Amino acid sequence: MTYGGSPGGMRSRRPLDPAVVSQAPVTVPLPPELFGEPEVAVLDHPLWGQGFYLGYREVRRAFEEPGIQPRRRCIEPVRRYLEDGDLGPLPLLLLGDRFPEAA
Repeated sequence: MTYGGSPGGMRSRRPLDPAVVSQAPVTVPLPPELFGEPEVAVLDHPLWGQGFYLGYREVRRAFEEPGIQPRRRCIEPVRRYLEDGDLGPLPLLLLGDRFPEAA
């Protein structure tokens, strides 16, 4: 589930720079319903804005270590992101650009 900025639109022709994205300041306030969550990822894109993502660590691990984990364990977090109608493409685009061999 995502909150805040809505990363909609088509993939830009410029590659996304993870260094810039990871250093961006949080400009959208954290929604109160996320205060109790153990982990919330904040992703930012200059065109798509900023959003808060639950479960991002599992999805990132699936891209970072695609052959190490059992296949089902890798696929489930990514499937949840793909099937979430409220979730934009930003997390998967960033991970696909950073780990193209796993994408």
